[in-house]
Amino acid sequence: MARDAENILLGINRFAGLAEDLRSGATGPELVRIGLPSSMWENFAPAMLVEYARDYPTVRIETFFETTSTISRLVEQQVIDFGFLRYEDQVGPGIDMEMVATGSSVCVIPEKHPLASLGEITPKDLRGVPLILIGRQRPTRMLLDQTFKRAGVKQNVKIETHTNSSACAYVAHGLGVAILSSFFANLYRNLPVVQRPFIPISKQEFGLAKPSGTSSSLAAKALMEALKRQIIISQKDKP
Repeated sequence: MARDAENILLGINRFAGLAEDLRSGATGPELVRIGLPSSMWENFAPAMLVEYARDYPTVRIETFFETTSTISRLVEQQVIDFGFLRYEDQVGPGIDMEMVATGSSVCVIPEKHPLASLGEITPKDLRGVPLILIGRQRPTRMLLDQTFKRAGVKQNVKIETHTNSSACAYVAHGLGVAILSSFFANLYRNLPVVQRPFIPISKQEFGLAKPSGTSSSLAAKALMEALKRQIIISQKDKP
């Protein structure tokens, strides 16, 4: 209820902001609002916006870093022009989705950890290993928990967290091993960690979400293209 009230206030504030933009002249394509997962603020978003700001120096940008469900609501209520989110069958009827990225399940491991010598990781390899897990009570986490139960392995959960970036940072400091989507793990390859496929492999899809029945401004379309280009760059295999 509190989150819904917050989103309503965001919508009211946006319309108030649009009125102010009309008065100041910063209207239409000169203002773009984008929603991104919280784990994309540190490396991905700045790299994307450097290129975009160079090509569109007069456009104002507002970034919202939120959860998938919140980004979905913000798009549906047209508080933001578009969002990037993980597709979890939670997209409402007022949203159009364009799939632009995929990922697969990986273990993120400290680079000097004994598990780094393995080519792939199974639940049995993680017996007794401190785990850093995300998304408690979310559908993808429930599936992961079931995978461990089927393997007869009790999870040794050391840290519960709610962003991929914090999970990678905890791993880098030797606090445990995380199980994430490779899409997000690839954003933090600058840290002293390595990735190994987590078996059984699960796949994830990510997409651009836009309000149904609306047309995006030229500035918003250009930012979508900048996001797609940065996705390609961020997911390239490193030498």
